Amino acid sequence: MKLPVRFHLEFTNLTELSSEESVPVLVFTVHWSCSGVGVQWSNFDRAVTIDEDWSLLYSMMMMLIDCVLYGVIAWYIDNVFPGDYGLPQPAYFFLTVSIYRSCD
Repeated sequence: MKLPVRFHLEFTNLTELSSEESVPVLVFTVHWSCSGVGVQWSNFDRAVTIDEDWSLLYSMMMMLIDCVLYGVIAWYIDNVFPGDYGLPQPAYFFLTVSIYRSCD
């Protein structure tokens, strides 16, 4: 499966937030709804027009990648800067073996 160029650009450009991905989802939903078909599993991976190669599937993939990325960032910040309660971990804590070992 060949991914479109826009997928690679958005994945590498971390300045674009996930709120930008909600616009294509809305456009795809409106397009399929106005055509009388609606968004279904059969057209989930199809582009809206012949001229573009971006589909609702790629937008959903980008939202999933954003969720994972923001979750990892939140986990890291919560461990390094725990606030008033908790012990702060060193900035390199995810590289230590003890973080991945289970407590026996």
